[in-house]
Amino acid sequence: MSYNLVILKPSVPSDDAAAWQLARDHAMHPPPGETPQVFHDLIDRVTARYPCICDLPDDQADDGAWSDGPLRNNAGHAATILGLASPRVDEVQPFVVETATALGLIVFDEQVGRIFRPGAGGAASSTTAPSRTRPWWKFWSRQ
Repeated sequence: MSYNLVILKPSVPSDDAAAWQLARDHAMHPPPGETPQVFHDLIDRVTARYPCICDLPDDQADDGAWSDGPLRNNAGHAATILGLASPRVDEVQPFVVETATALGLIVFDEQVGRIFRPGAGGAASSTTAPSRTRPWWKFWSRQ
């Protein structure tokens, strides 16, 4: 099981509901275009500390920080989606948030319902996701 973070470049609405909708739209239907340098920089920084599972020896790949790879394939024109390996979430998630917000990026963590935005001095601010009520049989669905 993986823990996904959706990371967007600026031009995200300040209204939380609109921001969440934009993140979901970009995750489900990525717009075409060249990957911006800031996403390459993010991948470089996070893999310097936590190597891509594609770069690990076969006997260590299951212990890696990421749920898939190569990570560069997860970077798009408007969003990068990073899948964290479940056993490493507590260690890796704060580093990804800190690194991304230091680059001026916005991190959406739907698992905890927070948006991490770059703040003054590089600190991240956060907001809570809008609650979504769905029938119990749709718990695992994204709709």
